[in-house]
Amino acid sequence: FFLLVFFSYSVNAQIVPSFLGVYDKKTPNATGTVTFTNCSSTGRDGPSQSDCNTSYSGTSLEGDVTLSSGIQSWTVPYTATYTITAIGATAGNEGQTSVQVGYPAKIIGDFNLTKGDVLKILVGQHGWKASCRPGWGAGGGTFVTENDNTILVIAGGCGSGHMNNANTYDWQNASTGESGVFESGETHSAGSNGNGGGGTSSGGGGAGYSGNGTTGNSATYQLCTGVATSHSIPQAFLNGGVGDQVGGGFGGGAGVTNTWGGGGGGYSGGAGSNSSPYFGGGGGSKNNGSNQTNTLHDNDRNTETDGSVTISW
Repeated sequence: FFLLVFFSYSVNAQIVPSFLGVYDKKTPNATGTVTFTNCSSTGRDGPSQSDCNTSYSGTSLEGDVTLSSGIQSWTVPYTATYTITAIGATAGNEGQTSVQVGYPAKIIGDFNLTKGDVLKILVGQHGWKASCRPGWGAGGGTFVTENDNTILVIAGGCGSGHMNNANTYDWQNASTGESGVFESGETHSAGSNGNGGGGTSSGGGGAGYSGNGTTGNSATYQLCTGVATSHSIPQAFLNGGVGDQVGGGFGGGAGVTNTWGGGGGGYSGGAGSNSSPYFGGGGGSKNNGSNQTNTLHDNDRNTETDGSVTISW
């Protein structure tokens, strides 16, 4: 009788918790998808903890994301293979929807991650209207790294223009390669190896993973109400990723000067514009995963959009 009771207790002790869902998050075959956004934040700075608490309320990310200076941290729930998709941000075109904002990079890779690993996620934000001439800043890159800043994926953002010029200029698109975009005769030199894009005259360069961008000629013209009266240097991811305070999007986007568009943020910064038609180059990208897909995003080229990160397992 004693052996029968013991056996029954042992079996039920294993079955009942599983039935009640106690072991749900420990199930090795569990699958899921989470999507990280900019939590409705705009401009050069990333979202606050309150922004993301509100944005993720009622979703599978509720209570699982912590913020530090706009960068989101998330703990890996299972040991598994994860597919990470990062999309950069576009340049701005608020009030002038006939102006193309470019195609940011869409970078996808697979990674073997361990339960308890912490990922850092910076979601790029689109450039914004700073000059009411009009003129907009460049888009930020989107970054996913391990907690020690080891790169998983980085998707470049788009370079920006100034003036109502609706033609298509491919150099404002992000790059799916590691260097930022350089267009001979049209832009300054682009960043490479994680550095920021060039631009000490005309338009400024976007920031990279490790190197800051530039402010170009540092000029301003017909600033919109509330915009800072001087430029600030777009910051590298390792320095916080803040964009230029005259139009640059979070994620290292360069601002807009008196006539010139800026370079996009990314693994390496895009080049600042140097000639008519005043468009800066897109930022570079990086993928350290397996089963890579490195393309440009198929967004609406006439609508400014923020970046995103989707993680599935």
